[in-house]
Amino acid sequence: MSEALRSFALAQSISDGWAMQYAAFAAIESAAHVSSPEAIQAFASWVDRHEKTPQKDQRPVWTLWLGELFAAATRARAWEGLDALLAAHADRLAGSHFFDDGAIGAAVARVAAAEGRAAGFAAARGILPRVLRLPAAPGADSAPDSALSGIIAAFARDCQDPGLLRDVAGLLTPELAAEAPQQATLLRTLAQVDEARNPQAVLARMDPDIALWVRRLRDLPEPAEAPRRRRTRSG
Repeated sequence: MSEALRSFALAQSISDGWAMQYAAFAAIESAAHVSSPEAIQAFASWVDRHEKTPQKDQRPVWTLWLGELFAAATRARAWEGLDALLAAHADRLAGSHFFDDGAIGAAVARVAAAEGRAAGFAAARGILPRVLRLPAAPGADSAPDSALSGIIAAFARDCQDPGLLRDVAGLLTPELAAEAPQQATLLRTLAQVDEARNPQAVLARMDPDIALWVRRLRDLPEPAEAPRRRRTRSG
């Protein structure tokens, strides 16, 4: 992280746009793992420069890094810096989607692991509405709410705290997104399995599709098929 930020500062001092870009990308990737509001500031500085170039009418390359940007903001809970960047370039965000939406969910779990359940909940409460407020392009096949399942799946994979799973499920209301209640059900079901003394017994009573989702997340074995009875000839 520190090396990427130093590289960015050096590139910025000599107005080397390409070096700024690569250093900003490296910093924002690292910031998804290690809290660094400075990385978000560096990324925002590069975006401002990028948008002022003659190629500004082309699709901005920086929107391809929205997943990493939102993950970094989640890890640091750097909402002010994220909001300022998005507000400054709101016209460039329509139709954007996340190439690494799972990084956002993983960042929520990482916050909880490092700082506790309350911090993890605050991270989820801060980032989910911001993801889903991104504007969708008219007629686009992908919209911000399509990232929700990837975010929740990655969070569920990396979080094994039943209490936090339920807390985050409480955020997933219809007002957030039409798909949100379904994702809330998955998290509550996963919490039930995680705290069960006999997870297989709980899974056996579940909807098969949900049970399969849980088994894959937790690497639990599939139920063994009952052996078929042999037919015997009579007489």
